[in-house]
Amino acid sequence: MGTGVSNGIYLNDFWAFDSATESWTQKLDLDEEDDYSIVRSNALGFTLNDYGYIAIGTYGGTLQSIWEYDPSTDTWESKTDFERTSRQDAVVFSNNVRAFIGLGRTGSLYLDDLEEFFPYDEYDDED
Repeated sequence: MGTGVSNGIYLNDFWAFDSATESWTQKLDLDEEDDYSIVRSNALGFTLNDYGYIAIGTYGGTLQSIWEYDPSTDTWESKTDFERTSRQDAVVFSNNVRAFIGLGRTGSLYLDDLEEFFPYDEYDDED
């Protein structure tokens, strides 16, 4: 769990929940010194192939960026941007093998699309 807004301030902390011990562990914080642009609100968080993802959302406007978290190294890597319209308040369905992103809104326009996410595909501006 991470990112979001609290009292108008964008948060940069991440946490993992261990259901066996029912406890939270703090993970790598994101701050101004990091070369990350993950901080956002109204985003999606999901798992795919045992990696964590933060996708789309809003930070000074709607976003298309997607970041992958590797729990074995506690590091983030930028992945291919979401190729559909940038958005916030979207939904994601994932069974850890496949993930689908869709719906949400951009500005006052509500979207009704659904797209499968392939983290290792290269961005194609012709899509």
